[in-house]
Amino acid sequence: MSCFRKADNFALKPDKTCLNFVGMIPQTLKQKILILLFFTILIVSLSMIIVAITTKKNAIDYQAIASQLHNGDIIFRRGHSVESRAVLLYDQQKEFSHVGMVYFQNNQANVIHAVPYKTKEKEYVKKETLKNFLSPKNASNFAVYRPQIESNKKLKLAQQALYFYQNKIVFDNNYNLQTNNEMYCTELILKAFQRADIPLGDMRETTINLIFKKHNILMPSTLQKSKSLKRIIIQ
Repeated sequence: MSCFRKADNFALKPDKTCLNFVGMIPQTLKQKILILLFFTILIVSLSMIIVAITTKKNAIDYQAIASQLHNGDIIFRRGHSVESRAVLLYDQQKEFSHVGMVYFQNNQANVIHAVPYKTKEKEYVKKETLKNFLSPKNASNFAVYRPQIESNKKLKLAQQALYFYQNKIVFDNNYNLQTNNEMYCTELILKAFQRADIPLGDMRETTINLIFKKHNILMPSTLQKSKSLKRIIIQ
């Protein structure tokens, strides 16, 4: 409904009927509407301020985290993807859904990890920056576990993960620990330890019954329980 109409000269003139209707609104109702509008704007403004403050407060200091990391550190994250939600559904611990290994190159902290296909193309083991691995779009929270081994063995361990990256190992959609030409995230960690001849302890798989197939999967929480790893960072 418009309170203006076109005159013969195409100019807009107030419509008396409409204006009379507006004028009929009780003064108390007008005041209530204005008060309601004021508080609505106030609440929206405060919400935006709170979100901005929270975002700034929870901002991740990637350099500070990187300064605490060593080669071979195991970094867990809780993701947002469909695959992450599936892991959290079946993993009884329900803390983290994905894992990778830290590898320093040119003094920059990278994370080597295996992720499922995002396209029809095969997905190879990835090496990406710590910042990208832990970005809010990929992780809601994370933790770092450190292998309780000598420093020279930590580098050797990280080099095994690098080997998988350099040899373009593809993601293992069959979740089969018996094959070495394909790997999923926890499998990559397990086999890096095995290739470096570093014991990780009893790594038991969890059976998952899917609609079309049954899988035995090594869950992130199983790695977390290893006595060979010590939790050093959580956020």
